[in-house]
Amino acid sequence: MNDILTQPCRLSRNGGMYDSRFSYCHAWIKMKKITKNQSKGYAKKVKHSAKPEEKKKQAASKPKEGSFLYLLPEDISAKKLHDALGFLNAKQLEVWTELNLLEVTADEGTITFEDMRESLNEEDVRMLDGLGFKKVYAADYYLGDKSLLHKIMETFISDFGGKIGSDTEDFRPFMEIKEI
Repeated sequence: MNDILTQPCRLSRNGGMYDSRFSYCHAWIKMKKITKNQSKGYAKKVKHSAKPEEKKKQAASKPKEGSFLYLLPEDISAKKLHDALGFLNAKQLEVWTELNLLEVTADEGTITFEDMRESLNEEDVRMLDGLGFKKVYAADYYLGDKSLLHKIMETFISDFGGKIGSDTEDFRPFMEIKEI
């Protein structure tokens, strides 16, 4: 008994077959395999696409963005944060003293630390004082690889102390560096 396939599909670039049950060529077609045991199988139409390795590289390099709060027990300026990052090239760091803002630029992306203490309402300031924090930086990142962010935060916390907080009413839950 002959299977459904009768002729090559004129529309197919990759040798697909025309299925007489349908009026179109399709990627998966049932066909008779010529093997010793005469089993039936499926043939897949080959697609022109990127190799799996290339897709993985593209997915891995896609930047991730996020934010958190860096809560400090002392009034530390963005300039002092800048000075603690001696392991980075000076071209990668920029400080705006008027805004008390630090920007780190790397091949992987950017990280900004912006002083937000002045923009907090009275209730937030009381909450921070009650928790023992005197300075708050809103940290925003857009990175392909977060290892630089983790190294920066390890440096800051070892040099200045503080916690990584959430953007919630009580700044909790506090996070570990690896959770960023």
